[in-house]
Amino acid sequence: MIMDNILVRFDQVTVKFQDEIILNNINWDIHEGSHWAVLGPMNAGKTILGRTLCGHYYVNSGKLVFPFLPDKENLKIRNQQVKMVSFTDQTNLFAGVNADHYYQQRYNAFDSDGHMTALDYLKHHDFDPTNSIQMAVIEKLELKDLLCLERIKLSSGQTRKLILASALIEEPTILWIDNPHAGLDASSREHFNLLIDQWVRHESITIILSGHFDALPTCINHFLYLEEGKTKSIGPDFIPSSTVRPNSSPIPSHVKEYFTRFESEYSGPIISMNNVSIKYADTNIFKPIAWEVMSGEKWALVGSNGSGKSTLLSCIYADHPQVYSNEIMLFGNRRGSGESIWEVKSKIGFTSPEIQTYYRYNFSAWDLVISGLWDRFVVKQAPPEIEKVVFQLFEYFGITAHKTKKYKQLSTGMQRLCFFLRALIKNPPLLLFDEPYQAMDDLTITKANHLLDKVLTVNHTVIFISHFRHHLPGIVKHVFSIPQTKLNKARN
Repeated sequence: MIMDNILVRFDQVTVKFQDEIILNNINWDIHEGSHWAVLGPMNAGKTILGRTLCGHYYVNSGKLVFPFLPDKENLKIRNQQVKMVSFTDQTNLFAGVNADHYYQQRYNAFDSDGHMTALDYLKHHDFDPTNSIQMAVIEKLELKDLLCLERIKLSSGQTRKLILASALIEEPTILWIDNPHAGLDASSREHFNLLIDQWVRHESITIILSGHFDALPTCINHFLYLEEGKTKSIGPDFIPSSTVRPNSSPIPSHVKEYFTRFESEYSGPIISMNNVSIKYADTNIFKPIAWEVMSGEKWALVGSNGSGKSTLLSCIYADHPQVYSNEIMLFGNRRGSGESIWEVKSKIGFTSPEIQTYYRYNFSAWDLVISGLWDRFVVKQAPPEIEKVVFQLFEYFGITAHKTKKYKQLSTGMQRLCFFLRALIKNPPLLLFDEPYQAMDDLTITKANHLLDKVLTVNHTVIFISHFRHHLPGIVKHVFSIPQTKLNKARN
């Protein structure tokens, strides 16, 4: 069998996890000069395939060979030459020095020091500032001036560059990037694609991207499409269809009754902001904001990466310490007037990418959703009525078979769906959705929006953040835009 020009060969590779087949008989050759997009619906096995390539999963049958490696048994060389990074699953991002951070500390950290710097983080990945090749990577990614900053204080765009740099400084032959477009606005997605194209032109590297895309770098010349752990299509000519049929799934009876019978005790403004600004040192993150959200209104909160959207939501959700120095009214009460943080949270359903980043538990999918009833990550027995609702929600999304699986067994998209349902299950008067659909496939997003459109009433108030306008549910009728400033432009 000729192996010329082949970097990696999957030969009838099957991977199991706890006796469940998660990759089934995969045949795939990765040639030098080929750059791949690995596509497929949620839970297809895209991320697992990447982790198998990198040695994080054991091959139960078949062969995975690396003809280009000089010492095929040396795992250290393999781990250096074959790298994988993810922009949605960042559970290891704070491992080590800052492993005990909790979600609110993302904002409290701006008022304190002593956290891991960007330089410290890179040194954990064997970065040597005296190495000219590694420093060239840092300069290309415009990170040189950020090395002294604390990692927890970087913007999402800066964090992505840092994660990418941690892989590139080791000069891998193959770099797999999982969900690279998650959370990026249109301009940043375009910038990322150009960066990848530029890197491929000047470096000897094979790029593999996995996830869901509306546009890909021009260097991508091969496609692998997965479904349920099996290869459905492979080759240079495959162009996936992004068309999803309109959802016509009926809303389950217990779900519809549970949400539609909700009556809010609040009228008038649910949220009122007057001259609100967030300041770090002597710099404002965004211009002073005045915004009023009336009971029952559904809003899209829009703005470029780094504009302060998530920061603004953190003020509403009582996570940001500077909420008390601003004029913010929630449910008719000024923040800081006596209500505890948990009294505020009890009226709000909330999900965001950062909650997943800081999540440190391994609940089952079922227990993760149910925990939304208590605003804390705890395992308790839910009332029978709500258990019926959760069961029907799992059926509606076609994930009943996954309800007892532990969090770490779930795909990234499945994890995000569980956090989305966790925000909903309390049926609160105010719902805050910060990029809830990251890593979900189009069919799941369509079903989620159909659910919101059908069960949320004139009594539910919603604020929804997404960088994809077609991800917004139909019930959203108002738009609040955070303007671009010099600072938040720099934070992209």
